[in-house]
Amino acid sequence: MSLFYKTPEVSILKGGNFEEISISPDKQNLLFYDLENKELNIFNSTEKRIINIEENIDAIESSLWSPDNQKVLLKINDKYFISFIYFNEPLLDLSKYITFTPQKIVWDKFDSNLIYLTNNNGNLYRFNLNKQILEYTGISNVLAIKPEKDKLFYISNNDQNDILYVWNLDSQSKEKILDLGNNLNYKFILTYEDYFCLLDDKSALYLIDPNAENYLMKKFYNVESVEWDLYNRTLLLKNDFEIWSYDLLTKDEILINRFSQNIKNVFWHKNNNHIFYVVDNKVYIIELDNRDRKNIYDLNNIYNSNLFLANKKGNILYHITSSGLVESIIQ
Repeated sequence: MSLFYKTPEVSILKGGNFEEISISPDKQNLLFYDLENKELNIFNSTEKRIINIEENIDAIESSLWSPDNQKVLLKINDKYFISFIYFNEPLLDLSKYITFTPQKIVWDKFDSNLIYLTNNNGNLYRFNLNKQILEYTGISNVLAIKPEKDKLFYISNNDQNDILYVWNLDSQSKEKILDLGNNLNYKFILTYEDYFCLLDDKSALYLIDPNAENYLMKKFYNVESVEWDLYNRTLLLKNDFEIWSYDLLTKDEILINRFSQNIKNVFWHKNNNHIFYVVDNKVYIIELDNRDRKNIYDLNNIYNSNLFLANKKGNILYHITSSGLVESIIQ
């Protein structure tokens, strides 16, 4: 049984006026921006140190990590740049090579030197960071894209019906996977795991195995966000008022809890037996088991943040508050 402090010990690791940006795919790094000094920093939870990666840089509009955690794609003043993080290289300004404004932009899952992007007509291009060459893939009318090694999963509109296709790079052929109806927006999420998910603007979620014969594993409804556990076996799903899980091996779909207030954030504890959630700007932990009445812990002394980074053991949370970068010891 895991015991949590009634009043967690909270301390400021670095004071300042910071803005949280994103967490790396391996969940070891928190990217944050120093608003006063105009610096971009990373806090590494494994080494417990802050690394300055960019200086004299304007505020970050959005970020996208490479799958190997070595690069970050940054949007600054409506332009895109590549930060190489651990290498002593200047920001790479993509506008020098890309003459259009990208509408969709993603990393290749297995090669962090390849970026795929679409223009406003939905034409799909590939940019090679090493060669610094932009090339047209020959695929058009693309609404969303998921590069998967030798396959490209993408959505295209056909006679008012959106269709999920897979394009085989070796054979240069496409295969229809699913009819999706008609939606305004799609996004591929959890894209660096063994499986990935497709979420549309009507809160339908498609769980996809890129190596399976029929690809589609399961469809969920009324989903707002989703996260894998550490073993890539159990999905944690939520909407405004419910949290539930889905086990790939047992096929069990279990309601964890239902709330009368809006759930702002949900994420796994590192022990995989608890989850964190935020309601009314307060952070809680709920125990996952089969009992009717689950144990719930109120982390009284912790400020709410949009992003929480945990250490390997899961007994410490790191996050950005109005005071700066904060460490919260919860166990």
